[in-house]
Amino acid sequence: DHQKINAIKYYRSEMKDRFDVEVGLREAKDYVDQIHHDMRRRGVIPKWVGIKIWKLLLRNIRLVS
Repeated sequence: DHQKINAIKYYRSEMKDRFDVEVGLREAKDYVDQIHHDMRRRGVIPKWVGIKIWKLLLRNIRLVS
């Protein structure tokens, strides 16, 4: 899905811009998947909602150096 790709691109870009840290595609994908899974587990994203919820996900990404 394009939204997931956008979330991965956003995460990589923010890590580079804010912390000057290069993040690989696999690491970024794993991070975005982890955030998505955690938000579903906590009920932030209902289980019936598809992958198009990535804009909400992007707002909740906490960037860590």
